[in-house]
Amino acid sequence: MARVNPRQVSAGGNFTTLNDFLAKRWVTAIPFSETQVLTCAGVTYSLISDTELTGTIAKGTTSTESGGVVAAALVGAVGTAAITTISDSLGNVANIVEIRDAITHDEIQTVGDRQVFGLIQCSSTVTDGDAIGAAASENLQISFVYIAADGTLTLTAVTADVEFAINKLITEEDLPTYQVAGGSQRPDVIDPTVTD
Repeated sequence: MARVNPRQVSAGGNFTTLNDFLAKRWVTAIPFSETQVLTCAGVTYSLISDTELTGTIAKGTTSTESGGVVAAALVGAVGTAAITTISDSLGNVANIVEIRDAITHDEIQTVGDRQVFGLIQCSSTVTDGDAIGAAASENLQISFVYIAADGTLTLTAVTADVEFAINKLITEEDLPTYQVAGGSQRPDVIDPTVTD
């Protein structure tokens, strides 16, 4: 009797075969890590080396690097802040991540009390699946942005020890067998405003 494999089973919809379905790619939020910290002093971006983050880079929307850190490709090398993003077909930005103060774990805010986020970006020369570069050979950065009143991403300077989360690309077949949908929920650690 001949063996049936995923390439021979029709799946339908957006997937021609079951194999295509198993190769479906999810962008999954990964919780904060106490080791992923960048020291920032009035900067709109920071380089990320393998000292702060190890692993591979899932470059752009065509990436197939399961387990890679999701990054949007810049027009050139890392080293300049940018609002470069990648999105899914529904408009969700895939390379935006939460950041927080590494000491207090409070969210970082602008002077106008808008939450600051990070955009994970890589050099244009990165090949999908490349390892995150070492210090002095960085190929990954985070640009700091907030969402303005008109909904646009706007660069902003940050002064803090910044702890950052990441998004990873994971294929359907590599998803954990037990997973919290939507990622890990974070507790509210910001002190409430008290009015006398």
